Amino acid sequence: IFLFNSLDRIKKAIAERDSAGKDTMYVVQRYINKPMLIEDLKFDLRLYLLVAAMPGDQGHLEPRLFLHRDGLVRLCTTEYVAPTPDNLDQRRMHLTNYAINKKSKDFVQNEDPDDDGAGSKRSLRWFMDDYLPEECGEKERDKLWTKLKGICVKMVLAVLPNLEAEYFTKFPKDLTGGKMGCRAFEILGVDVMLDRKRRPYLIEINHLPSFTCDA
Repeated sequence: IFLFNSLDRIKKAIAERDSAGKDTMYVVQRYINKPMLIEDLKFDLRLYLLVAAMPGDQGHLEPRLFLHRDGLVRLCTTEYVAPTPDNLDQRRMHLTNYAINKKSKDFVQNEDPDDDGAGSKRSLRWFMDDYLPEECGEKERDKLWTKLKGICVKMVLAVLPNLEAEYFTKFPKDLTGGKMGCRAFEILGVDVMLDRKRRPYLIEINHLPSFTCDA
């Protein structure tokens, strides 16, 4: 994962992978200007979404989505400065990935299970119930939660045809008139970033999110 501000940087990365004999696909994302900060640190939110579905009467799946009220707030370990050519390589300033920041000497381990608002990895419940109402008010907190739910719904609807095809390929036809209920589910890790106006942006979807508690 790296930041770039020119097409030449992308071409160089592709050339390096090609010369090493590695066939790699790249995903390019636009940098979010003016991200929301916590204690001058950039962060993202990890949401946990359970996706299930019921076969409908017309041979389609009717999605059932359950967004967990808790999740993670993952902070960078270097104070944020707007990107410049001189700091693009400071990944722990710009990238919120836990795998990158956990190796930093500035990563703060939370060793108190009763304080979920401390450390470099915090609780979504703390963010929504304590931090955001105090900083922005309960109305803004409620607006954000509605937007987060909307992102999850739109995300699933965008791939629903593929989910239906996969579901009906894997499972035999339900001859009980729907009495068999749901026969599959999946828990997704949905990564979202906020800008300073608290507008959420979908960053990544993990179909095998980690549930380990090493931080």
